[in-house]
Amino acid sequence: MKTNDLHYDDDDDNNDQYSILCTGFIDILKDAQDSSTVASQIESIVQQNPNTMCTEALADALIEAAKVSPKSIDTFVPAISSLQSAFRLIETDYPGEDPSFLTVLRINLLDTLDTVLFETQLHEPPRTLVDPSNLTITTALLSASGLQHGLVPSYTSASFTYQGLANTAKDTGHEAAQQVVSIGACLHLVIAGAIVKDKLEKGVTGWDETRSIVQALRNDVVITHPQGRLLLQETISIAQNNFERCLTAGKAWNILFPDA
Repeated sequence: MKTNDLHYDDDDDNNDQYSILCTGFIDILKDAQDSSTVASQIESIVQQNPNTMCTEALADALIEAAKVSPKSIDTFVPAISSLQSAFRLIETDYPGEDPSFLTVLRINLLDTLDTVLFETQLHEPPRTLVDPSNLTITTALLSASGLQHGLVPSYTSASFTYQGLANTAKDTGHEAAQQVVSIGACLHLVIAGAIVKDKLEKGVTGWDETRSIVQALRNDVVITHPQGRLLLQETISIAQNNFERCLTAGKAWNILFPDA
Protein backbone atom coordinates (compact mmCIF):
# COMPACT_ATOMS: atom_id res chain seq x y z
CA MET A 1 0.00 0.00 0.00
CA LYS A 2 1.17 3.50 -0.79
CA THR A 3 0.09 6.11 1.69
CA ASN A 4 -0.71 8.60 -1.03
CA ASP A 5 -3.58 6.31 -2.04
CA LEU A 6 -5.39 7.58 1.05
CA HIS A 7 -6.30 10.94 -0.51
CA TYR A 8 -7.41 12.62 -3.71
CA ASP A 9 -8.93 9.83 -5.75
CA ASP A 10 -11.68 11.93 -7.31
CA ASP A 11 -10.00 14.71 -9.25
CA ASP A 12 -7.13 14.22 -11.70
CA ASP A 13 -5.73 17.74 -11.34
CA ASN A 14 -5.79 17.59 -7.56
CA ASN A 15 -4.32 14.11 -7.64
CA ASP A 16 -1.45 15.26 -9.86
CA GLN A 17 -0.65 18.22 -7.62
CA TYR A 18 -0.91 16.09 -4.52
CA SER A 19 1.39 13.42 -6.01
CA ILE A 20 4.02 16.02 -6.92
CA LEU A 21 3.99 17.43 -3.38
CA CYS A 22 4.03 14.01 -1.73
CA THR A 23 6.85 12.71 -3.92
CA GLY A 24 8.90 15.84 -3.29
CA PHE A 25 8.48 15.49 0.47
CA ILE A 26 9.33 11.78 0.41
CA ASP A 27 12.53 12.42 -1.56
CA ILE A 28 13.68 14.93 1.05
CA LEU A 29 12.71 12.85 4.08
CA LYS A 30 13.97 9.43 3.04
CA ASP A 31 17.46 10.72 2.28
CA ALA A 32 17.61 12.95 5.37
CA GLN A 33 21.14 13.49 6.64
CA ASP A 34 20.92 16.81 8.44
CA SER A 35 17.88 18.10 10.31
CA SER A 36 18.47 21.77 9.56
CA THR A 37 18.75 21.10 5.82
CA VAL A 38 15.58 19.00 5.86
CA ALA A 39 13.73 21.71 7.80
CA SER A 40 14.79 24.38 5.33
CA GLN A 41 13.73 22.33 2.29
CA ILE A 42 10.37 21.37 3.78
CA GLU A 43 9.60 24.91 4.90
CA SER A 44 10.35 26.22 1.41
CA ILE A 45 7.79 23.87 -0.15
CA VAL A 46 5.20 24.70 2.48
CA GLN A 47 5.66 28.44 2.02
CA GLN A 48 4.93 27.98 -1.70
CA ASN A 49 1.92 25.72 -1.01
CA PRO A 50 0.13 26.98 2.13
CA ASN A 51 -2.94 24.83 1.66
CA THR A 52 -4.74 21.78 3.03
CA MET A 53 -3.51 19.58 0.21
CA CYS A 54 0.06 20.29 1.24
CA THR A 55 -0.65 19.25 4.85
CA GLU A 56 -2.10 15.96 3.64
CA ALA A 57 0.84 15.36 1.31
CA LEU A 58 3.33 16.00 4.13
CA ALA A 59 1.44 13.76 6.56
CA ASP A 60 1.37 10.89 4.08
CA ALA A 61 4.99 11.49 3.08
CA LEU A 62 6.06 11.08 6.71
CA ILE A 63 4.39 7.65 6.82
CA GLU A 64 5.92 6.57 3.51
CA ALA A 65 9.40 7.89 4.35
CA ALA A 66 9.32 6.02 7.65
CA LYS A 67 8.51 2.85 5.74
CA VAL A 68 11.23 3.14 3.11
CA SER A 69 13.89 4.67 5.38
CA PRO A 70 13.14 4.07 9.08
CA LYS A 71 16.69 4.94 10.09
CA SER A 72 16.09 8.49 8.81
CA ILE A 73 13.31 9.07 11.37
CA ASP A 74 15.76 10.41 13.95
CA THR A 75 16.73 13.11 11.45
CA PHE A 76 13.48 14.11 9.81
CA VAL A 77 11.11 14.03 12.79
CA PRO A 78 13.13 16.61 14.77
CA ALA A 79 13.34 18.65 11.56
CA ILE A 80 9.56 18.78 11.16
CA SER A 81 9.10 19.38 14.87
CA SER A 82 11.45 22.38 14.71
CA LEU A 83 9.10 23.99 12.17
CA GLN A 84 6.07 24.05 14.46
CA SER A 85 6.40 27.74 15.33
CA ALA A 86 6.73 28.66 11.65
CA PHE A 87 3.85 26.38 10.66
CA ARG A 88 1.64 27.98 13.31
CA LEU A 89 1.96 31.31 11.48
CA ILE A 90 1.04 29.95 8.04
CA GLU A 91 -2.69 30.16 7.28
CA THR A 92 -4.23 27.52 5.00
CA ASP A 93 -7.57 27.23 3.22
CA TYR A 94 -8.90 24.91 5.93
CA PRO A 95 -12.49 25.93 6.84
CA GLY A 96 -12.18 25.03 10.52
CA GLU A 97 -11.75 27.29 13.53
CA ASP A 98 -7.94 27.20 13.38
CA PRO A 99 -6.65 27.14 9.79
CA SER A 100 -2.95 27.24 10.68
CA PHE A 101 -0.71 24.84 8.78
CA LEU A 102 0.42 23.27 12.05
CA THR A 103 -3.10 22.50 13.24
CA VAL A 104 -4.21 21.07 9.90
CA LEU A 105 -0.99 19.04 9.57
CA ARG A 106 -1.61 17.52 12.98
CA ILE A 107 -5.22 16.71 12.09
CA ASN A 108 -4.13 14.92 8.94
CA LEU A 109 -1.13 13.21 10.53
CA LEU A 110 -3.21 11.90 13.42
CA ASP A 111 -5.89 10.72 10.99
CA THR A 112 -3.29 8.87 8.92
CA LEU A 113 -1.56 7.41 12.00
CA ASP A 114 -4.92 6.18 13.25
CA THR A 115 -5.79 4.65 9.88
CA VAL A 116 -2.49 2.78 9.60
CA LEU A 117 -1.93 1.75 13.22
CA PHE A 118 -5.46 0.44 13.68
CA GLU A 119 -5.52 -0.97 10.12
CA THR A 120 -8.81 0.56 9.07
CA GLN A 121 -7.96 0.86 5.35
CA LEU A 122 -10.48 -0.84 3.11
CA HIS A 123 -9.41 -3.94 1.18
CA GLU A 124 -6.07 -4.23 3.03
CA PRO A 125 -5.10 -7.64 4.44
CA PRO A 126 -3.84 -7.77 8.04
CA ARG A 127 -0.13 -7.01 8.38
CA THR A 128 1.11 -10.05 10.30
CA LEU A 129 4.78 -10.51 9.34
CA VAL A 130 7.46 -9.13 11.64
CA ASP A 131 9.79 -7.68 9.05
CA PRO A 132 11.23 -4.26 8.15
CA SER A 133 8.56 -3.65 5.49
CA ASN A 134 5.62 -4.00 7.88
CA LEU A 135 3.80 -0.66 7.67
CA THR A 136 2.29 -0.99 11.14
CA ILE A 137 5.74 -1.40 12.69
CA THR A 138 7.39 1.46 10.76
CA THR A 139 4.42 3.71 11.50
CA ALA A 140 4.59 2.83 15.20
CA LEU A 141 8.26 3.83 15.10
CA LEU A 142 7.31 7.17 13.49
CA SER A 143 4.43 7.71 15.93
CA ALA A 144 6.68 7.10 18.93
CA SER A 145 9.34 9.47 17.62
CA GLY A 146 6.72 12.12 16.82
CA LEU A 147 5.48 11.82 20.39
CA GLN A 148 9.01 12.02 21.77
CA HIS A 149 9.68 15.22 19.82
CA GLY A 150 6.33 16.87 20.51
CA LEU A 151 5.06 16.67 16.95
CA VAL A 152 1.86 14.74 17.70
CA PRO A 153 -0.49 14.56 20.71
CA SER A 154 -0.49 11.38 22.75
CA TYR A 155 -4.00 9.94 22.55
CA THR A 156 -3.63 7.82 19.40
CA SER A 157 -0.25 6.52 20.57
CA ALA A 158 -1.58 5.73 24.04
CA SER A 159 -4.67 3.94 22.71
CA PHE A 160 -2.53 1.86 20.34
CA THR A 161 -0.07 1.06 23.14
CA TYR A 162 -2.91 -0.02 25.42
CA GLN A 163 -4.18 -2.33 22.67
CA GLY A 164 -0.73 -3.90 22.49
CA LEU A 165 -0.41 -4.25 26.26
CA ALA A 166 -3.82 -5.93 26.41
CA ASN A 167 -2.67 -8.74 24.09
CA THR A 168 -2.14 -11.28 26.86
CA ALA A 169 -4.44 -14.10 25.68
CA LYS A 170 -3.11 -17.00 23.62
CA ASP A 171 -4.88 -19.40 21.28
CA THR A 172 -7.09 -16.63 19.89
CA GLY A 173 -6.33 -17.39 16.27
CA HIS A 174 -5.02 -13.86 15.81
CA GLU A 175 -1.61 -14.19 17.45
CA ALA A 176 0.33 -13.04 14.39
CA ALA A 177 -1.57 -9.75 14.15
CA GLN A 178 -1.47 -9.32 17.93
CA GLN A 179 2.30 -9.80 17.89
CA VAL A 180 2.73 -6.90 15.48
CA VAL A 181 0.60 -4.60 17.65
CA SER A 182 2.45 -5.66 20.82
CA ILE A 183 5.79 -4.92 19.15
CA GLY A 184 4.41 -1.52 18.13
CA ALA A 185 3.42 -0.91 21.75
CA CYS A 186 6.96 -1.75 22.87
CA LEU A 187 8.36 0.75 20.37
CA HIS A 188 6.17 3.48 21.86
CA LEU A 189 7.24 2.59 25.39
CA VAL A 190 11.01 2.44 24.76
CA ILE A 191 11.00 5.69 22.75
CA ALA A 192 8.34 7.80 24.49
CA GLY A 193 7.37 5.75 27.52
CA ALA A 194 7.09 8.58 30.03
CA ILE A 195 4.61 10.43 27.82
CA VAL A 196 2.59 7.32 27.06
CA LYS A 197 2.54 6.33 30.74
CA ASP A 198 1.25 9.75 31.70
CA LYS A 199 -1.60 9.44 29.19
CA LEU A 200 -2.44 5.91 30.34
CA GLU A 201 -2.55 7.10 33.95
CA LYS A 202 -4.95 9.88 33.03
CA GLY A 203 -7.73 7.61 31.98
CA VAL A 204 -7.11 5.62 28.81
CA THR A 205 -6.85 2.42 30.87
CA GLY A 206 -7.56 3.29 34.47
CA TRP A 207 -4.03 2.19 35.34
CA ASP A 208 -2.48 4.38 38.00
CA GLU A 209 1.10 3.20 38.34
CA THR A 210 4.08 1.93 36.36
CA ARG A 211 3.88 -1.56 37.80
CA SER A 212 0.63 -2.13 35.89
CA ILE A 213 2.53 -1.57 32.63
CA VAL A 214 5.42 -3.78 33.77
CA GLN A 215 3.02 -6.57 34.71
CA ALA A 216 1.25 -6.34 31.37
CA LEU A 217 4.60 -6.58 29.58
CA ARG A 218 5.63 -9.59 31.66
CA ASN A 219 2.33 -11.27 30.85
CA ASP A 220 2.88 -10.92 27.11
CA VAL A 221 2.58 -14.28 25.37
CA VAL A 222 2.11 -13.17 21.76
CA ILE A 223 5.62 -11.85 21.00
CA THR A 224 7.54 -14.90 19.80
CA HIS A 225 9.85 -13.26 17.24
CA PRO A 226 13.40 -13.55 18.69
CA GLN A 227 14.32 -9.91 18.19
CA GLY A 228 10.84 -8.93 19.29
CA ARG A 229 11.51 -10.73 22.57
CA LEU A 230 14.72 -8.73 22.97
CA LEU A 231 12.77 -5.52 22.41
CA LEU A 232 10.20 -6.70 24.97
CA GLN A 233 12.92 -7.32 27.56
CA GLU A 234 14.40 -3.86 26.90
CA THR A 235 10.92 -2.37 27.30
CA ILE A 236 10.48 -4.12 30.65
CA SER A 237 13.89 -2.84 31.81
CA ILE A 238 13.00 0.74 30.88
CA ALA A 239 9.56 0.48 32.46
CA GLN A 240 11.01 -0.93 35.70
CA ASN A 241 13.05 2.27 35.98
CA ASN A 242 9.88 4.36 35.58
CA PHE A 243 10.81 5.37 32.03
CA GLU A 244 13.66 7.58 33.24
CA ARG A 245 15.56 6.70 30.07
CA CYS A 246 14.43 6.22 26.50
CA LEU A 247 15.84 5.06 23.19
CA THR A 248 16.05 6.88 19.90
CA ALA A 249 13.99 5.47 17.06
CA GLY A 250 17.21 4.23 15.45
CA LYS A 251 18.35 2.31 18.52
CA ALA A 252 14.93 0.73 18.97
CA TRP A 253 14.87 -0.26 15.30
CA ASN A 254 18.34 -1.83 15.57
CA ILE A 255 17.17 -4.06 18.41
CA LEU A 256 14.25 -5.30 16.34
CA PHE A 257 15.99 -5.46 12.96
CA PRO A 258 19.78 -5.39 13.49
CA ASP A 259 20.51 -6.33 9.88
CA ALA A 260 18.00 -4.00 8.16
